[in-house]
Amino acid sequence: MFPAKHNVLGALRGRLPRLEEERAAYLRTFRIGLLTILTAAAMTAIVFASGIPEAIAVTAIVAIVTIIVMVIRMRRQYSLYREDFKQQIVRGTVRELIENCQLPGETSEYSYAWAYHPDSRISDGHIDDCLLFDERIDRIYGEDLITGRLGLTDFELSELELVRIERRNNGKGQSTTRHVTIFKGVLFVADFHKSFRGVTLLLANGWLGTSGFFNKVGNSVSNLFSKQKITNIDLENPDFNRYFDTNTSDEVEARYLLSPNFIERILAFKSWHDQKVEFAFVGSRMYVAISSSDKFFEPSVRQPTEQQFERIYEELYFFFSLIEHFDLNTRIWSKS
Repeated sequence: MFPAKHNVLGALRGRLPRLEEERAAYLRTFRIGLLTILTAAAMTAIVFASGIPEAIAVTAIVAIVTIIVMVIRMRRQYSLYREDFKQQIVRGTVRELIENCQLPGETSEYSYAWAYHPDSRISDGHIDDCLLFDERIDRIYGEDLITGRLGLTDFELSELELVRIERRNNGKGQSTTRHVTIFKGVLFVADFHKSFRGVTLLLANGWLGTSGFFNKVGNSVSNLFSKQKITNIDLENPDFNRYFDTNTSDEVEARYLLSPNFIERILAFKSWHDQKVEFAFVGSRMYVAISSSDKFFEPSVRQPTEQQFERIYEELYFFFSLIEHFDLNTRIWSKS
């Protein structure tokens, strides 16, 4: 069980006034900057209407310099608030949730550890190994890497944005470049304490149906499992089949893994998140790719800091509770 929201807030409350001051300072800088930019633009327009070349040139230079200076000031002010917010609120909430966690069935073997790296992301190895992103990836952006251990289970997660760059020529020697987002959201990785013989992927139905499976993962799977046949299977739960397209290289293992109880846990988890969610069971890990257009751990200067804390608490609680929700500390298999 994780500490309640009011307990975590109590531990962090002493840090809120400074963050509120920084947020208010940014808003003041933003308003002054916006007014300055509008004034500079209006003065430039008035002088331009006068038709005096020298005055136009001088005014335009002054306006451009003023705008640049104000934009730099606003960005610096926001960067200061963002850095302190992540250090004080995000890091502090991670610490309070994990260090004060008490999981059911706790034994002397349980341990609790955490690390937060706001400017780092999940490794390329995990992105490749999960087999959920087989399209060509040209750019990888990510931040807010959280790693740790809850009970017997090691985990890590971070925000990710995977981008493919498409370049096309129009036949006249002109080229266009388009950035296509392959995935945007959070990739969560946890130790499953079982070395899977094969691979099992739960792809989102409605986003890519059964007939499109090989278009999505065929190349990646064929490279790793050239001697194994990937098959699409239906499970006994019709609701599960409606949400997920189950593909595996070991049907016996997949059916044993996806027990009725585990299926119900996956469906309950899916009900918490209305966007695309996909799972992979590869090696000895469970991967969960949670799509979202939002950035989970970024501050918003439009909301009071205490209100933002509540959002951060809920999001971190959501991710950390995956280990308890999927009962990953119960070792029903041996890793071999």
